[in-house]
Amino acid sequence: MGPGNPTDDPVKGAALFNDWQCAVAAGREPNSDSASRLGRIISTCLENQKESWAKLLANEIVRINREPDYFLTMDFCRDDYPGPGVQARSELPFLHAAIKELPAETVIKLKGAANERH
Repeated sequence: MGPGNPTDDPVKGAALFNDWQCAVAAGREPNSDSASRLGRIISTCLENQKESWAKLLANEIVRINREPDYFLTMDFCRDDYPGPGVQARSELPFLHAAIKELPAETVIKLKGAANERH
């Protein structure tokens, strides 16, 4: 999930995780700019588009891109995003600016992934 999670020492782990999330929010996460982080999330959505959590992520990205007033909040207590989905979902609130700049072709692919039927 991130620095400090999982951990054997919850107090130290929480401090590490909080420091990391503050760095991410401020755009200071080492070795990872927002475009590359968003690219990884989009790839994960498209590669796993048959999974319900991938459809939810794809839909969230499309909504952020298309709806000017839609703002995704931090929500770590979601059972809808198991496995790789939970980490990706936790990063989305920090990527609004990058999502707003996505090319139309990428948004259309994500829209298709979000609406794909099994």
